[in-house]
Amino acid sequence: GWHMILLGAPEGVSFHGGKNSEWLLIDPERRDRFGHEGETIIPGCCERWRHLHREHVQTGGSELANLPADNEDELPWQVIFIGDPGMV
Repeated sequence: GWHMILLGAPEGVSFHGGKNSEWLLIDPERRDRFGHEGETIIPGCCERWRHLHREHVQTGGSELANLPADNEDELPWQVIFIGDPGMV
């Protein structure tokens, strides 16, 4: 399935917007599909996300993600975390 992570930058590296972390949505093929500036408790919505076109590393080599053209309708509209039934 899909995964959402908050990734910290290695020392000396900064992500989009000069931030030290980045939110990622990773598809079932383990490709970074969408990114959002980090250093937030929860990511924003809509156009604050962007499509990512990064290399996808596989065993035996790497390949550029072969994905359809960017479509704003694909961008996450709202992503939240409910970690405990008492939060609902």
